[in-house]
Amino acid sequence: MIDYLTSSRFGPTVGLFLVRIIPRKVVLWIFSLIASRVAKNSKSEIIKAVRSNQAVVRGLSYDDPTLDDVVKKVMKYSAQAYVDSYKAIAGGREVVLRYAKLSDEILGNVDTWLKDGRGLVVVGPHLAGFDMFALFMGVKGYPILGLSYPDPTGSYETENTLRKKFGFDSIPISVQSLKRALRHLRDGGVVITAVDRPGLGGEPMDFFRSQGHTPNGSCTDCYQDKVSHARGNPGAGGRWRIPGGNGSIH
Repeated sequence: MIDYLTSSRFGPTVGLFLVRIIPRKVVLWIFSLIASRVAKNSKSEIIKAVRSNQAVVRGLSYDDPTLDDVVKKVMKYSAQAYVDSYKAIAGGREVVLRYAKLSDEILGNVDTWLKDGRGLVVVGPHLAGFDMFALFMGVKGYPILGLSYPDPTGSYETENTLRKKFGFDSIPISVQSLKRALRHLRDGGVVITAVDRPGLGGEPMDFFRSQGHTPNGSCTDCYQDKVSHARGNPGAGGRWRIPGGNGSIH
């Protein structure tokens, strides 16, 4: 059942249905139970990745039992992000603007860059608040194009269709889509993609006390140029705030 909801094209539709008919607190409870169940699946690739990253960040061994609760918290945090994103999508543009808030620092940097006629590449890991950020940018009228997995699951395809209704066009990575992204950047648009996809090669970069591989191309360049970073902070009532980061946006 869990695998069906997270990979089937009907998964997001079920999520939207639930947030429309059930109070947020109840939906959060349901998604929290699902997240706890997922966190116990030690064979899951996403659970392996989360556990491995948390082990490096905390300086622990992969098998340290204290990571069990940490992984569960990460999955519950992500579940809350899904609930609030679906709630915003179900409510429409006004709800997206009410739920999401970007710092004046980030918006100022984005506006300055785009007014100069230069494109903007936004790279980052899959963190809670990622969708809320993209939806907010789309609703505010920024020309945003997302590059997603080359072989999207059914749920990815459905989510991308929903995002497009809010001005966020997300397309699978391919030779043709990369060419389109370059044209989009040359026209002064915004391209957003994730940096934490496996199997993309790239040069090693420092990751706490270890090293990881960042994808080749723009992701590496942006990391080296100290791109401004931000994270999604959940607040009361499903509201998310994106605070300012450090460095400059490229």
